[in-house]
Amino acid sequence: MNPVSLRPEPSSRPPVRALLFDLGGVILRTDDAYPRQQLAERLGYSRAELETLVFNHPAWLRAEVGLATPDEVVAALGEALRFSVEQTHSFLTEFFAGDQVDFTLVSAIQAMRAVCKTGLLSNNQRADIADYLAQEMRIPPETFDILISSAACGMIKPDAAIFRYALQQLGDLPAEQVVLVDDNLANLEGARAAGLQTVHFSSRPQTLADLARMINPATDAKNEEPD
Repeated sequence: MNPVSLRPEPSSRPPVRALLFDLGGVILRTDDAYPRQQLAERLGYSRAELETLVFNHPAWLRAEVGLATPDEVVAALGEALRFSVEQTHSFLTEFFAGDQVDFTLVSAIQAMRAVCKTGLLSNNQRADIADYLAQEMRIPPETFDILISSAACGMIKPDAAIFRYALQQLGDLPAEQVVLVDDNLANLEGARAAGLQTVHFSSRPQTLADLARMINPATDAKNEEPD
């Protein structure tokens, strides 16, 4: 008797009709930690302490839901660090100096539009996300069918409301036909609770392989060993 497989049949998966990508940590990543590490040591912090000071600052969090402007964030961080506005801008430039856009992933996302919709779903202080992508990231906004910034919509991952909003923007697609790609486990848990499929980003090759299997379930069938 052949052993019973606990793996679901490929045909049992809902068809994937849209992909939502996170920005920071997925498309834009800190590939070189050295500048941030050096900055932290110079200021008397560990890297983790400095990142907490920035990313968990109340002004930073308010800005991500559109309740503070980027200029107000700069002023608040400057006060915390006892820096002038000019010094704070220099600090942030150095803080993010190791961040790089993964243009290979961007090209892959553009190619995926031939088979499904694509979207950007970002906890981001910039409400003008299209201009931000084009001018500062050099990412063509038309890479995505929809662009959602938390600052623009006043909602933030992992709250269920932002996933419902994303589904509406995708043309009221069923949640089970949409995949979120994110590096943040809390965001992935929130997406699954809202009914979406998810991919935990740990590397570009892993993520693209996972998405290929989800978009084309026949890939799994081809890779199955015969009993």
